[in-house]
Amino acid sequence: MPPIMNGHSHNHQGFTDGDIDLTNPMVKDISNTSQYISSPTTQLTPQSREGRTYLFGHPIAHSLSPVVHTNVFSSLSLPWTYTLHESLSIPSFLDLLHREDFRGSAVTMPHKVHICKYLDGLTDEAEKVGACNTVFIQTDEGGSKRYIGTNTDVIGIREAFWRNVPNAAKVC
Repeated sequence: MPPIMNGHSHNHQGFTDGDIDLTNPMVKDISNTSQYISSPTTQLTPQSREGRTYLFGHPIAHSLSPVVHTNVFSSLSLPWTYTLHESLSIPSFLDLLHREDFRGSAVTMPHKVHICKYLDGLTDEAEKVGACNTVFIQTDEGGSKRYIGTNTDVIGIREAFWRNVPNAAKVC
């Protein structure tokens, strides 16, 4: 099976350093990725299309997330950026969070627990485990932004369990 991320200058398929090998069967069809990028409560309009997304944590310089997300955004023709915000300072992240062009963020160690108290709400998953690894925006009926934390680790583990364990309901 070919690697998901190509780590050498050029391989036989013509990919360069950091490219995602979209021929790999483990990489889903990115044409369907828009369902994960925009929450049902947030509508992208031509005026709001440009945006910034982040990975917030420390240390994160090794992360491949900017490569992955930049390729996804590009494939969807979204003029968004994905930037590493390597910091131990939650206030510095909150400044980014409240920018007009903020669209969302991944949150990693050491901030997954402490960021929760600065958000407007948490999904059931984040509430139950007491940690948040993703921040997204919900817009209420009055047009006000609400910053919501979720935990996609919990969602991923739960879905993997339900889809792969025979008679999962009996095990729980």
